[in-house]
Amino acid sequence: MSASMVLMSLLLAASPPTPSASEDVSASEDDGPRPRDLEISDVVVMPTVTGPTVGPDLGVTVGRPNLHVRLGLQVVGGPDRTLSPTGHRVGEITEASTVHACAARGRRGFRVRLCGGGQIGVVHLRYRGFERAGHRAMPWGALSGFGDLNIPLGRRRGVDPDRVGLLLRGGTVIPVLGPAIVMHDVPGAGTLVRLPGSIGATFGAGLRVSLR
Repeated sequence: MSASMVLMSLLLAASPPTPSASEDVSASEDDGPRPRDLEISDVVVMPTVTGPTVGPDLGVTVGRPNLHVRLGLQVVGGPDRTLSPTGHRVGEITEASTVHACAARGRRGFRVRLCGGGQIGVVHLRYRGFERAGHRAMPWGALSGFGDLNIPLGRRRGVDPDRVGLLLRGGTVIPVLGPAIVMHDVPGAGTLVRLPGSIGATFGAGLRVSLR
């Protein structure tokens, strides 16, 4: 046997085996980012100008199971509320886009998640009993964070436990840019200024659906 053939045999023996197609697929699934999840819930927000508000929250997550980004949209509102002894009443609807970075740990469909980020949008105000109505649309911005628990719903019906889940959420909101309602000629007070609360709580419950 020639020296070239011996050298070729040694090189072939030392080279690593080529992975199969199935191994490539599984590796790409393990190493790749997690497909998006859809989250639909209702949310109650406390630190607003007129009082507690409630409305829907829609979000999409992008990333890995344990580390991802949540992009959302909230539309919350409340009824007209009396803000002064003279009967000044104001109602509001807040539309906000939200962005949160999230870290999660889970097992068998159950998952605990912590998220931090913020929201920015606009507050639409309704004035009742004002001689001079103020701005009807004002900017809104806040820092926000929340934690939630995902409870799998498909375990008893033969569905992937990570496919559909019940979300229970609680968190905080810290307004940094909010509307100010100014009421003039209030008996015994002169001028009153109503601002959003300094910090408040959020509560929510809804569904998470995997889009895999």
